[in-house]
Amino acid sequence: MSEKLLEIDPASSILFLGSGFSVGAENIRYEEMPSGKGLKQLFADALKVRPEDYDLMTLADEFTQREDLNLYQTVYEIFTTTKAKEHQKVILGDKWRRIYSTNYDDLVEWCYFGVGSAIDSFSFEESKPSRLNAGAIIHLHGCIRNATEKNVLDQLVLNETSYVRQHIERSVWYDEFVRDLKFCTNCFFIGYSLADMHIAALLMKNEHLREKIFFVTRDLNDSIFNKRVQPYGTILPIGAEGFANLCKTLPRPAKNMDPTRLKAFKYLDPQKDKRTLAPPTPIEIMNLVAFGTFSEQRCLSTLPESRYVIARTSTVAEAQRLLGSHKCLLVHSRLGNGKTIFLHILAHKLAEDGYKCYMCKENTEVPNHDLDVLAQVKKAVIFFDSYNTAIDAIPRCSHLGNVKFVVAVRTGVQEVRLHEIQSKLPVLLVRLSINQLEPADRADLKKLLDLSGARVDDLERGIDKSQEIREVVVSLYQNRLIRDKIANELAPLMRMEKARLVVICAHLVKWIGGDLEASFLRAVSGEDPYALRLNNGAVAVDLLRFDDDNVEARSALFSEYLIQNHFETDWITDAVYRLVVEAVRRKRDRNYQKILGSLVRYSALDRALGRDPNRHGALRELYDRLHRDSSVNAEPLFWLQYAIFMMDIDDLDAADGFLLTAYKRAEDSPGFKTYQIDTQALRYVLVRETRDTATSVTRYDTLIERLRRVVPMLVDASHRSHAVHVMKDIEPFVKARGRALSLVQKNEFVAELDQVLVALGRFDIAAQAETASIPVGESVERAKGEIWKG
Repeated sequence: MSEKLLEIDPASSILFLGSGFSVGAENIRYEEMPSGKGLKQLFADALKVRPEDYDLMTLADEFTQREDLNLYQTVYEIFTTTKAKEHQKVILGDKWRRIYSTNYDDLVEWCYFGVGSAIDSFSFEESKPSRLNAGAIIHLHGCIRNATEKNVLDQLVLNETSYVRQHIERSVWYDEFVRDLKFCTNCFFIGYSLADMHIAALLMKNEHLREKIFFVTRDLNDSIFNKRVQPYGTILPIGAEGFANLCKTLPRPAKNMDPTRLKAFKYLDPQKDKRTLAPPTPIEIMNLVAFGTFSEQRCLSTLPESRYVIARTSTVAEAQRLLGSHKCLLVHSRLGNGKTIFLHILAHKLAEDGYKCYMCKENTEVPNHDLDVLAQVKKAVIFFDSYNTAIDAIPRCSHLGNVKFVVAVRTGVQEVRLHEIQSKLPVLLVRLSINQLEPADRADLKKLLDLSGARVDDLERGIDKSQEIREVVVSLYQNRLIRDKIANELAPLMRMEKARLVVICAHLVKWIGGDLEASFLRAVSGEDPYALRLNNGAVAVDLLRFDDDNVEARSALFSEYLIQNHFETDWITDAVYRLVVEAVRRKRDRNYQKILGSLVRYSALDRALGRDPNRHGALRELYDRLHRDSSVNAEPLFWLQYAIFMMDIDDLDAADGFLLTAYKRAEDSPGFKTYQIDTQALRYVLVRETRDTATSVTRYDTLIERLRRVVPMLVDASHRSHAVHVMKDIEPFVKARGRALSLVQKNEFVAELDQVLVALGRFDIAAQAETASIPVGESVERAKGEIWKG
């Protein structure tokens, strides 16, 4: 037995069952259930052909065409269970965290129902619930209970291996499997042969995962099988019977009551490795500032001195004060202003006040036991570096009176999602901007960068003039040493197509503020992202962060720099296409909605390709390519962005048609709100009429109707930024076409503009700053005057 497996905990472990697990169970024919190879033999015998001459799908297809044979009845009889072996009952007698199976039979359900236990059972085509109960079984190839005479070939995945692999990898349940691997204690594959190893081929070469994966086999004699699975896990040559014995005899782990060893929350320990270390080297500091290569422990061990990061003393003190009287602190900043670093600095300060500080893992599920342990901590703060994770996890924790929350979010996100923030996060919530540099911060930053040698001309003067950290970082990219190092490190990876795709996709998702999962990155690129680290070593590690349970770019600002300066246009558009097509398939998940919405946005793509004078031609090709995908074609926001693009390149007829398509797609999407379409539809008619030369405003009725849709958005915090922005197009319209309005139209139009000004006048200082509403209000006032002057 492996020395790695000293105890077994079914409640936190996964079973992954292949056809070999069911062998020995009895079906309603009073026969033993066949393995995958045995099923092929049964089909071939019935068809009177040699099994080695045909694949399983070909035999199944032929079966359906023979009037003397009935495929459905045959598989129903073969895979309906009436009796289980003792070792199968023992293994399934425990309630596992999750059971995955590539088997069509109902053996697992039969064993559970036989002892009066309920089980949630899902087939690959069924929707995944928002919260999956412990003990559920997922049939990745289909289940006999869902098959009928008419749909048997659709419900049971009988295709050849290459198809089956793609089928699993593109299933929403594969994402669930990868997430389960991330949080499970162990995963046991039972009943697999080399012929079934399309499953192992979907595992990632992640050493952290390898430690918890075991392949239960009958012996060690199959050297080819052993070689295939060795990179993914450990072989237990004990057979299913031996594994059943382990389930009976190995001890269960004691319940963890250590608040520093939770599953969903990483303990931030300022005392860990607090021994005397050499000061941070210039290379460490340069890599942090330029590449975003951040060492959490280096940060905690050097604070409160500004030897690795600037201590942000006054801003941290303000955060500390606010958190004293509030349950939740929303820390917001613009791209590249150091949200992650600030969270760690604040954690260090709060630890001095006696708080236990935790960082919530991304895309986590919060087990009840973690909550039970946290409830025993006198004072705790949970930090969220991912807004999406916070929205999902905080409702599970908010009842804990001893726990406070700190959530990092981009300034733009908290502006447009204010309603969601107010409804999902605790009522006692306060916001803090960390965008501004204080005088002490500037002094610390000068010393730090001077130490690193990462200098540019007039560094001190540039820091004194900079209002935000990102302005300083962007200027450092002009340092020849940094620029050349980046180009040299990128070159070998950019010559490898799949590796290049992984890198570009990771940086695109980081840039837009999305949360990346390794399984998603693999599905998009067709490449195991962990293999990138194995094959490309330090170069890959400089460009991406390879954590135990995820792969992602390190810094959104560095990602933006790479996208705009080092990635070619064709590389970017191809990566965007792949990301969008895959994200739309998974859009039920909040994070993929973010990726989908952000990467089809014209303004973002135009900025990404800004250095290419021919970018509009490339974007036209990208949008045209995307619209041919049926799932993307059904998305209202895709057609909206296509319309915005067409407006920008002056193809107004196409823009009009695409806006109408966006409204039609919205009608076909239950619950879809048309706020963004409404603002752009108003912008379209204003721009169209501004350029018209007719003696009357022919689209006036449409204009006033769309204006009345948009004005109420000005009082809605979640939508006002879009509404304010479109009001800038009113003044150009009035100057160009005000004389073409009739007296009745002028009176009506001015009345609507008064409503705009009333709404803008009610903005508080924060809203004015967030939306830049003051110059817009002045523009609308000028438009009013211009109407009457005309």
